[in-house]
Amino acid sequence: MATQPAFSASGVIRMEYEPTCKALLVFWEKFLNVKEMVDKCNSEGKRLGAKSLIVQVPAGLALKQEDAALFQEYVPKNQLAAGMANLINIVSSSAITNMAAKRWKEPSKQCGLTVFEATSVEDALRIAREQA
Repeated sequence: MATQPAFSASGVIRMEYEPTCKALLVFWEKFLNVKEMVDKCNSEGKRLGAKSLIVQVPAGLALKQEDAALFQEYVPKNQLAAGMANLINIVSSSAITNMAAKRWKEPSKQCGLTVFEATSVEDALRIAREQA
């Protein structure tokens, strides 16, 4: 499977699209301009026709308190409105990063998203392919 570049903000976020899986892959490098980046993610997902959103956050990267609330309420609703019904979190060995992913898991489910966890990008793409 070959991904195509979708969007990048140097040092902050990189987005790629995998058309056969209909998956938008989001690689956070730093949480900066979070709402703007989330909105860009949703607009790119909608533009590309993505059904799954795959999110990878580097081990130890933590959200500010105000951004954490954004991920619990704003993000799931807007992801679903953009047509992406599946959220696939790539879990890491970092307890901090995994705790954050678990905090937005339940609100995401309550908004109607189907939430999965994967151990690698390859595993996440396999899940997305099954959901496409």
